[in-house]
Amino acid sequence: MDYLQNNKLLLFLLSLLMLIMGSIESGTLMITLCIFSLVVMCGWLYSLPVIADRFDDVVAEQVNRTIPLAASLFLAISYWFNETIHTPLYVTLTLTWITGLLVLVDLKLKNVVTACAAPLLSLVVLLMTQTASKTGLSSPFAFIFFYLLVVAFLIYANKFLLAKPEKKERSTDPLPASLAKQVKKTEDAKQEVKELKHQIKSLQVDLSAAEMAKMEFLATMSHEIRTPLNGIVPLIDIVMDTELNDFQKDYLNTAHTSATQMQKLIDDLLDYSKVEAGKLTIEVTGIKLKKVVDEVMDNLKHSADKKGLEVTLEYDDQINPLLRGDPIRIRQVLTNILSNAIKFSDHGKIAVEVKRVKNFTANELIRFT
Repeated sequence: MDYLQNNKLLLFLLSLLMLIMGSIESGTLMITLCIFSLVVMCGWLYSLPVIADRFDDVVAEQVNRTIPLAASLFLAISYWFNETIHTPLYVTLTLTWITGLLVLVDLKLKNVVTACAAPLLSLVVLLMTQTASKTGLSSPFAFIFFYLLVVAFLIYANKFLLAKPEKKERSTDPLPASLAKQVKKTEDAKQEVKELKHQIKSLQVDLSAAEMAKMEFLATMSHEIRTPLNGIVPLIDIVMDTELNDFQKDYLNTAHTSATQMQKLIDDLLDYSKVEAGKLTIEVTGIKLKKVVDEVMDNLKHSADKKGLEVTLEYDDQINPLLRGDPIRIRQVLTNILSNAIKFSDHGKIAVEVKRVKNFTANELIRFT
């Protein structure tokens, strides 16, 4: 019987009883009472989950407040649309409706009073304007039967259907000794977990600080080592342009190669430290891609010739001659890949292919192979 605990359904059933009582006593089907019952039915239909779940609490509150008021207005109007005036019937309908609002409607007292005002005011005006001879009951037994039925319905609904379940009081009995120990162990374990989480968080902070210190050291060291190399390599180039014998040229070539390799290692280390520290920046500027690729090929051609390797370039003519990107990073990546190819190849040919794969509206996708 859980579905009967819907107070809006009970209010609708009450309106049906009022409709039956009014129709039997008056001898005609009262249209205004039918509309009154339909309005109350709309309030019950809105409470169904299929409809109520589609709206929020604000709409539900407005419906709960509007439906009783609208039903009360139609009840008040119904008193004036009968040829014969039944004052006891009207009084009974009014009292029944007021009782139903007080018992079955979950509204503030101010809203209930507002909803009850219309039928009460209509009844008072009717009694003031009609003579006593026009009032009376045609079927007293039917009236008493339906009135007792309505009273019994309201008493039953209030006492059984809408009765709120009693809250069970929490037991205050002391816990058994074994259960108390288990509870204490659980609380101690929770405290230990909390302390461990705090220690882990502290260690994570220390680890992050150590990692940042390491990255800063690598960046500083790489910069400091590269600074003197930037002075050594150009000076070796200047000396190599002077008149030297074969032994001196050989020594200087070895020194130049070693310094260049050292400079490359330092550049790679500096870039690695920047990547780890999250400070590596990509420059976006105008770039002639064909020129960058040719420079890389020219710089490494001497190394390939020394090993007897043939290096070829296949460049796609459909590539836009003017692009935007980072020429330094492109040159660095191509140099690393091509130098590795030369380093680990003893004979044969190394083919470099630069091809446009896809052309977008504002950029191009280029593949280096």
